[in-house]
Amino acid sequence: MQNSFPLPFSVPGTRLVVVGTRTRSRGAWLLSPVAMVVVGFLLRLLAAALYRSYWISPDVDHFGFGYEMGRVARAIAAGHGFSSPFQGETGPTAWLAPLYPALVAGVFRMFGVYTMASAWVVLAINGFFSAMTCWTIYAIAKRITGIGVARWAGWIWALLPHAMYWSSRWIWETSMATFLLTLALLLALRIASEARTRDWILFGVTWGLIALTNPSCLTLLPVFGIWAAYRSWHAREPWLRGAAVAAVLFLAMLAPWTYRNYEVFHQFVPVRDNFGVEFWLGNADYSEGLWMLWLHPSTNEIEMSKYTQLGELQYVRAKRLETVDFVRRHPARFAELCGRRLAWFWVGVPHSSEKPLFAEFRNSSIVLLSVLAWWGAWFMVRRRRAGAWLILLSMAVYPLVYSLTFVDARYRHPIEPFMIIAGTYLLSIAMPRRLSVVKPRSSRDIAESQPAAA
Repeated sequence: MQNSFPLPFSVPGTRLVVVGTRTRSRGAWLLSPVAMVVVGFLLRLLAAALYRSYWISPDVDHFGFGYEMGRVARAIAAGHGFSSPFQGETGPTAWLAPLYPALVAGVFRMFGVYTMASAWVVLAINGFFSAMTCWTIYAIAKRITGIGVARWAGWIWALLPHAMYWSSRWIWETSMATFLLTLALLLALRIASEARTRDWILFGVTWGLIALTNPSCLTLLPVFGIWAAYRSWHAREPWLRGAAVAAVLFLAMLAPWTYRNYEVFHQFVPVRDNFGVEFWLGNADYSEGLWMLWLHPSTNEIEMSKYTQLGELQYVRAKRLETVDFVRRHPARFAELCGRRLAWFWVGVPHSSEKPLFAEFRNSSIVLLSVLAWWGAWFMVRRRRAGAWLILLSMAVYPLVYSLTFVDARYRHPIEPFMIIAGTYLLSIAMPRRLSVVKPRSSRDIAESQPAAA
Protein backbone atom coordinates (compact mmCIF):
# COMPACT_ATOMS: atom_id res chain seq x y z
CA MET A 1 0.00 0.00 0.00
CA GLN A 2 1.35 3.41 -0.94
CA ASN A 3 1.76 5.95 1.85
CA SER A 4 1.81 9.66 1.05
CA PHE A 5 2.17 12.56 3.42
CA PRO A 6 -0.89 14.86 3.39
CA LEU A 7 -0.37 18.19 1.71
CA PRO A 8 -1.26 21.03 4.10
CA PHE A 9 -1.98 23.49 1.33
CA SER A 10 -5.25 23.51 -0.58
CA VAL A 11 -5.43 25.14 -4.00
CA PRO A 12 -8.79 25.53 -5.79
CA GLY A 13 -9.28 22.73 -8.26
CA THR A 14 -7.20 20.19 -6.34
CA ARG A 15 -8.10 17.44 -3.89
CA LEU A 16 -5.91 16.01 -1.17
CA VAL A 17 -5.71 12.49 0.17
CA VAL A 18 -3.70 10.46 2.64
CA VAL A 19 -3.34 6.76 1.91
CA GLY A 20 -2.34 4.45 4.72
CA THR A 21 -3.87 4.43 8.19
CA ARG A 22 -0.71 5.03 10.23
CA THR A 23 0.56 7.85 8.03
CA ARG A 24 -2.94 9.32 7.88
CA SER A 25 -3.35 9.56 11.66
CA ARG A 26 0.21 10.79 12.21
CA GLY A 27 -0.07 13.39 9.47
CA ALA A 28 -3.50 14.51 10.71
CA TRP A 29 -2.04 15.22 14.15
CA LEU A 30 0.90 17.13 12.70
CA LEU A 31 -1.49 19.32 10.72
CA SER A 32 -3.81 19.92 13.68
CA PRO A 33 -3.85 23.17 15.68
CA VAL A 34 -2.92 21.13 18.78
CA ALA A 35 0.43 20.26 17.19
CA MET A 36 0.96 23.89 16.21
CA VAL A 37 0.36 25.06 19.77
CA VAL A 38 2.58 22.38 21.36
CA VAL A 39 5.48 22.88 18.95
CA GLY A 40 5.12 26.65 19.07
CA PHE A 41 5.20 26.66 22.87
CA LEU A 42 8.30 24.45 23.05
CA LEU A 43 10.10 26.57 20.48
CA ARG A 44 9.33 29.73 22.46
CA LEU A 45 10.78 28.19 25.60
CA LEU A 46 13.83 27.19 23.60
CA ALA A 47 14.16 30.71 22.21
CA ALA A 48 13.98 32.16 25.74
CA ALA A 49 16.77 29.77 26.78
CA LEU A 50 18.93 30.68 23.77
CA TYR A 51 18.37 34.41 24.28
CA ARG A 52 19.03 33.94 28.03
CA SER A 53 15.99 36.12 28.64
CA TYR A 54 15.56 34.50 32.04
CA TRP A 55 18.70 36.32 33.24
CA ILE A 56 17.75 39.87 34.18
CA SER A 57 20.53 42.38 34.76
CA PRO A 58 20.63 43.66 38.36
CA ASP A 59 21.46 47.16 37.07
CA VAL A 60 19.10 49.91 38.25
CA ASP A 61 17.57 47.47 40.73
CA HIS A 62 16.49 44.97 38.03
CA PHE A 63 14.47 47.58 36.13
CA GLY A 64 14.97 45.52 32.96
CA PHE A 65 12.63 42.89 34.46
CA GLY A 66 9.42 44.19 32.94
CA TYR A 67 10.34 47.88 33.38
CA GLU A 68 7.19 49.65 34.62
CA MET A 69 5.33 46.32 34.59
CA GLY A 70 7.90 44.80 36.92
CA ARG A 71 7.95 47.81 39.23
CA VAL A 72 4.17 47.85 39.67
CA ALA A 73 4.12 44.06 40.10
CA ARG A 74 6.77 44.38 42.83
CA ALA A 75 4.69 47.01 44.62
CA ILE A 76 1.62 44.77 44.49
CA ALA A 77 3.57 41.75 45.74
CA ALA A 78 4.98 43.84 48.60
CA GLY A 79 1.49 44.88 49.68
CA HIS A 80 1.71 48.51 48.49
CA GLY A 81 -1.02 48.17 45.91
CA PHE A 82 -0.96 49.23 42.26
CA SER A 83 1.73 51.90 42.57
CA SER A 84 5.28 53.13 41.88
CA PRO A 85 5.96 52.42 38.18
CA PHE A 86 9.47 53.92 38.28
CA GLN A 87 12.16 54.38 40.92
CA GLY A 88 11.20 54.62 44.57
CA GLU A 89 7.75 54.73 46.11
CA THR A 90 5.78 57.37 44.24
CA GLY A 91 2.26 56.37 45.23
CA PRO A 92 -0.74 55.01 43.34
CA THR A 93 -0.58 54.85 39.57
CA ALA A 94 -2.73 54.27 36.51
CA TRP A 95 0.25 54.42 34.16
CA LEU A 96 -0.48 50.87 33.01
CA ALA A 97 -3.53 48.71 32.43
CA PRO A 98 -3.94 46.44 35.47
CA LEU A 99 -4.24 42.87 34.21
CA TYR A 100 -0.68 41.96 33.22
CA PRO A 101 1.07 43.63 36.21
CA ALA A 102 -1.34 41.78 38.49
CA LEU A 103 -0.42 38.53 36.74
CA VAL A 104 3.30 39.20 37.20
CA ALA A 105 2.67 40.13 40.85
CA GLY A 106 1.07 36.72 41.38
CA VAL A 107 4.19 35.11 39.93
CA PHE A 108 6.39 37.24 42.23
CA ARG A 109 4.47 36.09 45.28
CA MET A 110 4.92 32.45 44.35
CA PHE A 111 8.47 32.44 42.95
CA GLY A 112 10.10 35.54 44.37
CA VAL A 113 10.55 39.16 43.28
CA TYR A 114 12.98 39.60 40.39
CA THR A 115 14.18 36.01 40.58
CA MET A 116 15.25 33.77 37.72
CA ALA A 117 12.41 31.38 38.55
CA SER A 118 9.88 34.22 38.21
CA ALA A 119 11.42 35.23 34.89
CA TRP A 120 11.06 31.69 33.57
CA VAL A 121 7.44 31.45 34.68
CA VAL A 122 6.49 34.81 33.13
CA LEU A 123 8.28 33.95 29.88
CA ALA A 124 6.46 30.60 29.84
CA ILE A 125 3.14 32.44 30.26
CA ASN A 126 4.07 34.75 27.39
CA GLY A 127 5.03 31.72 25.30
CA PHE A 128 1.72 30.06 26.09
CA PHE A 129 -0.29 33.05 24.85
CA SER A 130 1.90 33.34 21.75
CA ALA A 131 1.55 29.62 21.01
CA MET A 132 -2.22 29.70 21.58
CA THR A 133 -2.36 32.34 18.86
CA CYS A 134 -1.59 29.49 16.43
CA TRP A 135 -5.02 28.10 17.26
CA THR A 136 -6.87 31.39 16.78
CA ILE A 137 -5.00 32.01 13.51
CA TYR A 138 -5.97 28.53 12.32
CA ALA A 139 -9.62 29.01 13.31
CA ILE A 140 -9.86 32.48 11.72
CA ALA A 141 -8.20 31.43 8.48
CA LYS A 142 -10.33 28.29 8.23
CA ARG A 143 -13.49 30.41 8.34
CA ILE A 144 -12.23 33.01 5.88
CA THR A 145 -10.06 31.13 3.40
CA GLY A 146 -10.30 27.39 4.04
CA ILE A 147 -8.34 24.72 5.84
CA GLY A 148 -5.32 24.77 3.54
CA VAL A 149 -4.41 28.38 4.27
CA ALA A 150 -5.36 27.80 7.93
CA ARG A 151 -2.76 25.05 8.26
CA TRP A 152 -0.02 27.04 6.60
CA ALA A 153 -0.76 30.23 8.53
CA GLY A 154 -0.89 28.40 11.86
CA TRP A 155 2.42 26.67 11.25
CA ILE A 156 4.06 29.86 10.00
CA TRP A 157 3.16 31.55 13.29
CA ALA A 158 4.41 28.54 15.25
CA LEU A 159 7.78 28.44 13.49
CA LEU A 160 8.49 32.03 12.46
CA PRO A 161 11.29 33.54 14.64
CA HIS A 162 9.72 37.00 14.28
CA ALA A 163 6.51 35.71 15.86
CA MET A 164 8.48 34.26 18.80
CA TYR A 165 10.56 37.33 19.54
CA TRP A 166 8.30 39.37 21.80
CA SER A 167 7.15 36.42 23.90
CA SER A 168 10.67 35.10 24.46
CA ARG A 169 12.52 38.40 24.93
CA TRP A 170 10.12 40.89 26.55
CA ILE A 171 8.34 40.68 29.88
CA TRP A 172 5.37 42.71 28.71
CA GLU A 173 1.72 42.21 27.78
CA THR A 174 2.34 42.03 24.02
CA SER A 175 1.72 38.29 23.50
CA MET A 176 -1.29 38.27 25.80
CA ALA A 177 -2.89 41.21 23.98
CA THR A 178 -2.17 39.59 20.62
CA PHE A 179 -3.92 36.37 21.56
CA LEU A 180 -6.94 38.22 22.99
CA LEU A 181 -7.29 40.38 19.87
CA THR A 182 -7.25 37.33 17.56
CA LEU A 183 -9.82 35.69 19.85
CA ALA A 184 -12.03 38.78 19.51
CA LEU A 185 -11.84 38.57 15.71
CA LEU A 186 -12.68 34.87 15.80
CA LEU A 187 -15.73 35.58 17.96
CA ALA A 188 -16.84 38.34 15.57
CA LEU A 189 -16.71 35.81 12.72
CA ARG A 190 -18.71 33.30 14.75
CA ILE A 191 -21.32 35.92 15.62
CA ALA A 192 -21.67 36.89 11.97
CA SER A 193 -22.32 33.29 10.90
CA GLU A 194 -24.20 31.88 13.89
CA ALA A 195 -25.49 34.86 15.92
CA ARG A 196 -25.51 32.97 19.22
CA THR A 197 -25.95 34.83 22.51
CA ARG A 198 -23.10 32.77 23.98
CA ASP A 199 -20.68 34.21 21.42
CA TRP A 200 -21.86 37.74 22.16
CA ILE A 201 -21.20 37.10 25.86
CA LEU A 202 -17.68 35.85 25.12
CA PHE A 203 -17.19 38.83 22.80
CA GLY A 204 -17.97 41.31 25.57
CA VAL A 205 -15.79 39.49 28.11
CA THR A 206 -12.88 39.25 25.66
CA TRP A 207 -12.98 42.96 24.92
CA GLY A 208 -13.08 43.66 28.65
CA LEU A 209 -9.90 41.62 29.05
CA ILE A 210 -8.33 43.46 26.10
CA ALA A 211 -9.16 46.84 27.66
CA LEU A 212 -7.57 45.77 30.95
CA THR A 213 -4.49 44.47 29.11
CA ASN A 214 -3.77 46.93 26.28
CA PRO A 215 -6.34 49.73 25.79
CA SER A 216 -4.68 50.76 22.51
CA CYS A 217 -6.37 47.77 20.89
CA LEU A 218 -9.78 49.30 21.68
CA THR A 219 -9.58 51.21 18.40
CA LEU A 220 -10.75 47.95 16.79
CA LEU A 221 -13.71 47.39 19.13
CA PRO A 222 -16.15 49.46 17.02
CA VAL A 223 -14.80 47.84 13.85
CA PHE A 224 -15.39 44.29 15.11
CA GLY A 225 -18.65 45.09 16.90
CA ILE A 226 -20.32 47.02 14.08
CA TRP A 227 -19.20 44.48 11.48
CA ALA A 228 -20.57 41.54 13.50
CA ALA A 229 -23.87 43.33 14.17
CA TYR A 230 -24.23 44.36 10.52
CA ARG A 231 -23.58 40.84 9.24
CA SER A 232 -26.12 39.42 11.68
CA TRP A 233 -28.68 42.05 10.68
CA HIS A 234 -27.99 41.44 6.99
CA ALA A 235 -28.60 37.71 7.53
CA ARG A 236 -31.81 38.58 9.40
CA GLU A 237 -30.49 37.06 12.59
CA PRO A 238 -31.27 38.61 16.01
CA TRP A 239 -28.36 40.77 17.13
CA LEU A 240 -29.59 43.67 19.27
CA ARG A 241 -30.03 41.67 22.47
CA GLY A 242 -26.66 39.97 22.11
CA ALA A 243 -24.89 43.24 21.36
CA ALA A 244 -26.50 44.86 24.40
CA VAL A 245 -25.41 41.98 26.64
CA ALA A 246 -21.85 42.23 25.27
CA ALA A 247 -21.77 45.99 25.91
CA VAL A 248 -23.04 45.60 29.48
CA LEU A 249 -20.47 42.91 30.24
CA PHE A 250 -17.68 45.00 28.73
CA LEU A 251 -18.59 48.03 30.88
CA ALA A 252 -19.08 45.85 33.95
CA MET A 253 -15.54 44.50 33.61
CA LEU A 254 -14.13 48.04 33.44
CA ALA A 255 -16.24 49.36 36.32
CA PRO A 256 -14.17 48.06 39.30
CA TRP A 257 -10.90 49.44 37.94
CA THR A 258 -12.52 52.75 36.97
CA TYR A 259 -13.99 53.02 40.47
CA ARG A 260 -10.57 52.33 41.98
CA ASN A 261 -9.02 55.08 39.89
CA TYR A 262 -11.72 57.55 40.94
CA GLU A 263 -11.23 56.69 44.60
CA VAL A 264 -7.47 57.13 44.31
CA PHE A 265 -7.20 60.13 41.98
CA HIS A 266 -10.65 61.74 42.50
CA GLN A 267 -10.94 61.98 38.73
CA PHE A 268 -12.42 59.85 35.97
CA VAL A 269 -9.65 57.61 34.59
CA PRO A 270 -11.18 54.73 32.59
CA VAL A 271 -8.13 52.44 32.36
CA ARG A 272 -4.78 54.23 32.22
CA ASP A 273 -3.72 57.86 32.27
CA ASN A 274 -0.37 58.17 30.46
CA PHE A 275 -1.50 59.19 26.96
CA GLY A 276 -0.41 62.80 27.51
CA VAL A 277 3.18 61.70 28.16
CA GLU A 278 3.17 59.29 25.20
CA PHE A 279 1.84 62.14 23.04
CA TRP A 280 4.66 64.41 24.26
CA LEU A 281 7.42 61.83 23.79
CA GLY A 282 6.78 61.76 20.03
CA ASN A 283 6.02 65.41 19.34
CA ALA A 284 8.13 68.49 20.10
CA ASP A 285 10.06 71.25 18.34
CA TYR A 286 13.13 69.00 18.18
CA SER A 287 11.28 65.73 17.49
CA GLU A 288 11.86 63.61 14.41
CA GLY A 289 8.78 61.50 15.07
CA LEU A 290 10.56 58.77 17.01
CA TRP A 291 10.28 57.91 20.69
CA MET A 292 12.40 60.36 22.70
CA LEU A 293 13.48 57.83 25.31
CA TRP A 294 15.94 60.21 26.94
CA LEU A 295 13.00 62.32 28.16
CA HIS A 296 11.08 59.45 29.74
CA PRO A 297 10.80 59.64 33.54
CA SER A 298 12.39 56.20 33.82
CA THR A 299 15.63 57.51 32.25
CA ASN A 300 15.62 61.27 32.88
CA GLU A 301 16.23 62.44 36.46
CA ILE A 302 14.77 65.90 35.83
CA GLU A 303 11.52 64.47 34.42
CA MET A 304 11.39 61.94 37.25
CA SER A 305 11.68 64.80 39.73
CA LYS A 306 8.81 66.63 38.01
CA TYR A 307 6.73 63.44 38.08
CA THR A 308 7.32 63.06 41.81
CA GLN A 309 6.64 66.70 42.66
CA LEU A 310 3.54 67.20 40.53
CA GLY A 311 2.01 63.77 40.97
CA GLU A 312 1.10 61.47 38.11
CA LEU A 313 -2.10 63.07 36.84
CA GLN A 314 -0.76 66.64 36.98
CA TYR A 315 2.48 65.58 35.29
CA VAL A 316 0.56 63.86 32.48
CA ARG A 317 -1.74 66.87 32.12
CA ALA A 318 1.22 69.27 31.87
CA LYS A 319 2.82 67.19 29.12
CA ARG A 320 -0.46 66.93 27.23
CA LEU A 321 -0.98 70.71 27.30
CA GLU A 322 2.62 71.26 26.19
CA THR A 323 2.13 68.95 23.22
CA VAL A 324 -1.25 70.41 22.27
CA ASP A 325 0.42 73.82 22.19
CA PHE A 326 3.11 72.42 19.86
CA VAL A 327 0.43 71.00 17.54
CA ARG A 328 -1.43 74.33 17.55
CA ARG A 329 1.73 76.26 16.67
CA HIS A 330 3.05 73.80 14.09
CA PRO A 331 0.14 71.90 12.48
CA ALA A 332 2.06 71.18 9.27
CA ARG A 333 5.04 69.83 11.21
CA PHE A 334 2.72 67.63 13.29
CA ALA A 335 1.06 66.27 10.13
CA GLU A 336 4.51 65.50 8.72
CA LEU A 337 5.49 63.61 11.90
CA CYS A 338 2.23 61.62 11.79
CA GLY A 339 2.90 60.69 8.18
CA ARG A 340 6.41 59.54 9.03
CA ARG A 341 5.18 57.38 11.86
CA LEU A 342 2.47 55.82 9.73
CA ALA A 343 5.09 54.92 7.11
CA TRP A 344 7.48 53.54 9.74
CA PHE A 345 4.71 51.33 11.08
CA TRP A 346 4.80 49.40 7.80
CA VAL A 347 8.45 49.66 6.73
CA GLY A 348 10.22 49.53 10.10
CA VAL A 349 11.50 52.10 12.55
CA PRO A 350 15.03 53.41 11.85
CA HIS A 351 17.55 52.73 14.62
CA SER A 352 20.91 54.44 14.17
CA SER A 353 22.46 52.39 16.99
CA GLU A 354 21.96 49.08 15.17
CA LYS A 355 24.44 47.48 12.83
CA PRO A 356 23.48 48.49 9.26
CA LEU A 357 23.25 44.92 7.98
CA PHE A 358 20.98 43.80 10.81
CA ALA A 359 18.77 46.89 10.46
CA GLU A 360 18.40 46.35 6.72
CA PHE A 361 17.54 42.67 7.17
CA ARG A 362 15.00 43.41 9.89
CA ASN A 363 13.28 46.20 8.00
CA SER A 364 13.32 44.21 4.76
CA SER A 365 11.40 41.41 6.46
CA ILE A 366 8.94 43.94 7.88
CA VAL A 367 8.39 45.47 4.44
CA LEU A 368 7.93 42.02 2.86
CA LEU A 369 5.28 41.02 5.39
CA SER A 370 3.53 44.37 4.95
CA VAL A 371 3.38 44.04 1.16
CA LEU A 372 2.15 40.45 1.31
CA ALA A 373 -0.46 41.34 3.93
CA TRP A 374 -1.95 44.34 2.13
CA TRP A 375 -1.91 42.56 -1.23
CA GLY A 376 -3.44 39.43 0.26
CA ALA A 377 -6.11 41.36 2.16
CA TRP A 378 -7.08 43.18 -1.03
CA PHE A 379 -7.42 39.88 -2.89
CA MET A 380 -9.53 38.48 -0.06
CA VAL A 381 -11.90 41.44 -0.31
CA ARG A 382 -12.07 41.26 -4.11
CA ARG A 383 -12.87 37.56 -3.98
CA ARG A 384 -15.58 38.22 -1.38
CA ARG A 385 -14.15 36.06 1.36
CA ALA A 386 -16.39 36.34 4.42
CA GLY A 387 -14.52 38.32 7.06
CA ALA A 388 -11.99 39.76 4.63
CA TRP A 389 -13.13 43.29 5.42
CA LEU A 390 -12.29 42.70 9.08
CA ILE A 391 -8.69 41.92 8.18
CA LEU A 392 -8.39 44.93 5.87
CA LEU A 393 -10.05 47.37 8.30
CA SER A 394 -7.94 46.12 11.20
CA MET A 395 -4.78 46.91 9.26
CA ALA A 396 -6.11 50.33 8.27
CA VAL A 397 -7.47 51.48 11.64
CA TYR A 398 -5.11 49.98 14.22
CA PRO A 399 -1.97 52.07 13.38
CA LEU A 400 -3.77 55.43 13.58
CA VAL A 401 -3.37 55.93 17.33
CA TYR A 402 0.37 55.26 17.09
CA SER A 403 0.73 57.76 14.27
CA LEU A 404 -0.19 60.42 16.85
CA THR A 405 2.44 59.38 19.39
CA PHE A 406 5.33 57.18 18.22
CA VAL A 407 5.83 53.73 16.75
CA ASP A 408 7.86 50.70 17.71
CA ALA A 409 8.19 47.27 16.10
CA ARG A 410 6.42 45.79 19.14
CA TYR A 411 3.33 47.94 18.62
CA ARG A 412 2.18 46.23 15.44
CA HIS A 413 2.54 42.70 16.85
CA PRO A 414 -1.16 42.40 17.88
CA ILE A 415 -2.29 42.64 14.23
CA GLU A 416 0.54 40.56 12.75
CA PRO A 417 -1.54 37.35 12.98
CA PHE A 418 -4.04 39.00 10.63
CA MET A 419 -1.17 39.98 8.35
CA ILE A 420 0.14 36.39 8.35
CA ILE A 421 -3.31 35.11 7.30
CA ALA A 422 -3.61 37.65 4.48
CA GLY A 423 -0.05 37.07 3.28
CA THR A 424 -0.49 33.29 3.35
CA TYR A 425 -3.68 33.62 1.33
CA LEU A 426 -1.82 35.63 -1.31
CA LEU A 427 0.85 32.93 -1.53
CA SER A 428 -1.83 30.24 -1.80
CA ILE A 429 -3.38 31.76 -4.91
CA ALA A 430 0.08 32.23 -6.42
CA MET A 431 0.95 28.53 -6.02
CA PRO A 432 0.80 26.22 -9.08
CA ARG A 433 -2.73 24.91 -9.51
CA ARG A 434 -1.63 21.39 -10.48
CA LEU A 435 -0.33 19.33 -7.57
CA SER A 436 0.44 15.65 -7.41
CA VAL A 437 -2.78 14.30 -5.89
CA VAL A 438 -4.99 11.26 -5.96
CA LYS A 439 -8.69 10.83 -5.46
CA PRO A 440 -9.93 11.43 -1.89
CA ARG A 441 -11.14 8.42 0.08
CA SER A 442 -14.12 10.18 1.61
CA SER A 443 -16.29 13.26 1.38
CA ARG A 444 -14.65 14.51 4.57
CA ASP A 445 -11.36 15.05 2.71
CA ILE A 446 -13.20 17.19 0.16
CA ALA A 447 -15.10 19.13 2.81
CA GLU A 448 -11.93 19.94 4.77
CA SER A 449 -10.31 21.46 1.68
CA GLN A 450 -13.10 24.04 1.39
CA PRO A 451 -13.60 27.18 3.51
CA ALA A 452 -16.27 27.09 6.19
CA ALA A 453 -19.50 28.88 5.40
CA ALA A 454 -19.75 32.41 6.73
